[in-house]
Amino acid sequence: MSVKVAPFAPTTQQTSGPHDLTDDDRKRHYEFKLSITAGAVDGADPEQAKNEDGTPILPIDDVNKLGDDDLIFRHLIAKKWDFAIARQSLREYAAFRREMKVNTIFADWAFESPLIRSQMCGYFGHDREGYPVYYDRPQPSEINKLLAAEPREALIAWHVMVAERGRFLAKKAGMDRMTVVTDLRHVGMSIIGSPSAMKLMKEFSHIDQHRYPENMRVLCIINAPMTFKAIWAAVKPLLEERVQKKMRVCSRLNQMFEVIPEAAVPTEFGGKATGFKKLGDEYDTVRAEMIAAQREPTPPQPTLNRIASVPEKVRVRRSSVGPKHAHAPSTSSGETAVAGAPRSLPSTAAKVSSEDDDGSHDDDEEPVPMDVPAIASGSTKDDAANTSDSSKGTAASPASDGGGNPLTSPPTLSVAAGGGDDDNNDDDDDEEITEYDPYEVGTSPPSTSTAASPRPWASASPL
Repeated sequence: MSVKVAPFAPTTQQTSGPHDLTDDDRKRHYEFKLSITAGAVDGADPEQAKNEDGTPILPIDDVNKLGDDDLIFRHLIAKKWDFAIARQSLREYAAFRREMKVNTIFADWAFESPLIRSQMCGYFGHDREGYPVYYDRPQPSEINKLLAAEPREALIAWHVMVAERGRFLAKKAGMDRMTVVTDLRHVGMSIIGSPSAMKLMKEFSHIDQHRYPENMRVLCIINAPMTFKAIWAAVKPLLEERVQKKMRVCSRLNQMFEVIPEAAVPTEFGGKATGFKKLGDEYDTVRAEMIAAQREPTPPQPTLNRIASVPEKVRVRRSSVGPKHAHAPSTSSGETAVAGAPRSLPSTAAKVSSEDDDGSHDDDEEPVPMDVPAIASGSTKDDAANTSDSSKGTAASPASDGGGNPLTSPPTLSVAAGGGDDDNNDDDDDEEITEYDPYEVGTSPPSTSTAASPRPWASASPL
């Protein structure tokens, strides 16, 4: 079995949400992408690169994707790097989008029901690192009314619409995930005693974890009731461990403010920002914007907001819930970002630290433990130094190939494409592949005079 000229560029993506991708992760990503790319490997079973309906797995038909590479990383991480399970997960994702008509869901659903539009939820502003924030205040009594008045199909479509709106806003802000705040002030034991409500919650949870894996950066739970332990015992089995680790139960609002500045949190959820609108109240405007965006050609792969260079010996310390290289742009005046101004954030106190003894910048903080469903503190041990985030420039993205990935015409380089044999060894002959870094800031196609890297999946120069 030999590798042909690869019809895609090996990714040097540095992070996927809170996950710092290693060289081995990128190698496995490269091998997996080869296995699901039609014609990439001589002698490979062509069915491995097809969806259940016979269409090719790649490119993935998703109007809100950052790119195929990004989606592949999400499904690989969610499925613990099991190629067979991740391949099936991508197939199910394609079938889900096709059957639900997700690409045109805003055009297909007007959601004119006042009951649906009255739900206390909506997107507003950004957190300290620039991620859009979704606020939700579930009310079990309203859920039961919805189930009695609306078809389940409509409620599922509304949930998918909310997820797609979040992905759109994240991409618009140059980010790859969103932060969620859930206010449980109205949630009590009654929700556990409602089989229909629990069934709907299971369906929502399944969609979030399996159709939109690694889409949430962190979940802040506020105003948890005294009965939260019992509620958590019922909800915990619905959540995978990787999701549980992203949850913060905030017994005090200032624990939420560590993630989102108080000035950026709506007054309805304990902050100082005004102007929050329920998604239902602005749905007509949102719908028009999303329909217009869906009609546009697939944009090129955006450059994610990652720090391109950091002064030696000083690094912005990553919190227990954020990606190491993410940053949030801020204004000199410190004005708060609100909906419609994704690039404007208040200046915040950034935590700094010197390099560790081993030369790394790993955070010593532990994630908020969720094994015991008690109200846990989200505070950190480190002292904060007042610094403001400087603006980071990013290079213009290359043109797109229609699949959300950059389209370039770099010269063909002769490199070893090891690691893709059936016996998992690297003794295959050198094959020709195209090497180009679509994620690197300021990157350009390599010249023929430059020696090719023996590891096509490796990072040329980390961000």
